[in-house]
Amino acid sequence: MLVAVSLLFRYEDFVREIGGTVFHLGVIVGTGTTGAILMRMAQGVAIDRLGAKWIWLACLGLYGVSIVWHLQISNLGLQVFCARILMNTSLAGAFGSSIAYVSLRSPPGRVAETVGMLGTSGFVGMAIGPVIGDWLFANDDPTDLQIQSMFYACLIAIGLAIVLVLFSGNSKRSQTKEGLLGVLMIVRDHQPGFLLVVGMAMGLGISLPHSFLRPYVKELGIDELKTFFLCYTIVAFVVRILTRKLPDLWGFRLGILIGLSCLALSMPAYLLVNQTWTLIIPATIAGVAHAFLFPSVIAAACESFPEDHRGIATSIILGMFDAGVLIGAPLVGSLLMMTESAGIASYPTMFVFVGGLLAMVAISYYRLDPK
Repeated sequence: MLVAVSLLFRYEDFVREIGGTVFHLGVIVGTGTTGAILMRMAQGVAIDRLGAKWIWLACLGLYGVSIVWHLQISNLGLQVFCARILMNTSLAGAFGSSIAYVSLRSPPGRVAETVGMLGTSGFVGMAIGPVIGDWLFANDDPTDLQIQSMFYACLIAIGLAIVLVLFSGNSKRSQTKEGLLGVLMIVRDHQPGFLLVVGMAMGLGISLPHSFLRPYVKELGIDELKTFFLCYTIVAFVVRILTRKLPDLWGFRLGILIGLSCLALSMPAYLLVNQTWTLIIPATIAGVAHAFLFPSVIAAACESFPEDHRGIATSIILGMFDAGVLIGAPLVGSLLMMTESAGIASYPTMFVFVGGLLAMVAISYYRLDPK
């Protein structure tokens, strides 16, 4: 699944091919998350009632449909926004289902470790996708054939994921039958407070290189992404393995603070990039951030809810991740467009601004959540 997702780290090439700019990229990516946010609660209830495996399979199938839809798009219009909404909605369901699936199968007190180990397999996929993407886009000017090949490669990866999920074990179902009012009461009673803001910050910081690294390095004259994402995933994988038990032993708060701090520091580190090998500087810091932040935030959210409602718990916190993308991607795209029009250095301004926002969230979390 992550191979398919990381192949689309070159989505900016597709947007430019159909007549868009970096501003349109931000709006498309941000708008795409609206469906995911609206569907999160429904997915959470469905996971708890039907079992995570079947929701996982359905969402993978819908993701494949969204890829086929993208292959039919030739110009910038309503279709690309609708196709991106379907893509993000299905991807949100697939991620939420996979996390709920493993969290329900984890031993008591080891949710963060189990979710973290799921993430390590994701890092492998995230490393493979950009390598394939760089191979497919071998020349300096992306062609329509190369962009189509990127989407076809995504379809192959999703097909393989469907087969693997089909042969996985069965998933638990909740015995409760909560209606909408009941779900809202569960969220009200168990919502994890400022952790929801942390989820939004995580969404903005972690997703930013997925969409905006490509146009940034292209502006610097660098025509590859694999160095960054190989380093990112290797660092995140190793750190995740070495520290997989720490959140459960020392508490989630420490892991969240380390992750947020590193995520904030990674933003100005992008300004040190001037040639291909220097991509390892922000990649290393961002990889450490991801390794600590994601499992700690997910596990902290799950701990706030009863076990029967892990689907709702994961959907709520991942919904905040989506909200961070919804707000952040158009904000970043608009900031880049406005600074460029004003003759200000666009990407340095953007990285410093986002780094400052993330630092403010880290400080606020430290002061407001003293547990």
